[in-house]
Amino acid sequence: DDELAVDSYRQAIKIYPSFRRAYKNLGLTYLRNEQFVQALDCLVKAVSLGDMTGSTLGMLGYCHMQNEHYASALQAYRMAQLTEPTVIEWRAGIAQSLLEIGQGEEAFALMEEVVAARPNEVSYQLLMVNMLLQRGENTKAIAALEWLGRQKKLSLEQVTLLAQLHAQNGTLDLAKPWFERVKKDLTIEVYPLYLKAVESVLQLAE
Repeated sequence: DDELAVDSYRQAIKIYPSFRRAYKNLGLTYLRNEQFVQALDCLVKAVSLGDMTGSTLGMLGYCHMQNEHYASALQAYRMAQLTEPTVIEWRAGIAQSLLEIGQGEEAFALMEEVVAARPNEVSYQLLMVNMLLQRGENTKAIAALEWLGRQKKLSLEQVTLLAQLHAQNGTLDLAKPWFERVKKDLTIEVYPLYLKAVESVLQLAE
């Protein structure tokens, strides 16, 4: 039970204010519950007490990323990679941080290495798709989404994006099955994106 764990770690910190493992574990508990501000405070404290392990630094980078502190995320991920150079997650974190601060070319080069190392990791494939779209390489982005879609690894929103990209690319025959899938399970959240995809089709007909 996370609530019990939080109480236990807080009690341990109250008794031993320099108990860095308690700060780390408390940060991890907050992280699991997506309480990123609280997690960040605990992990920063753990690092200040001397915890320079890759896992702590990587979690710190992730918290900075979720709190939109991208430069700090980059620094934390780079420190994590120095400690654990073979961990792919830290390399992916560096790539995402670089992308967020506008260093797209370096981010893309690094992300290519990440995807090559973990070709079946959907989150990495989707991050690469985002980078390809930013670079204007829509055909490659479509191919990547097609591959994921055929494996049924895309969310409804991502399927809608694929349909829209096909429509914008003029490949309506390829867009049609994805439109059908979206129409079958259409939700209020996806509806605005679906309308944009339909608009792309209508523009082609003008």
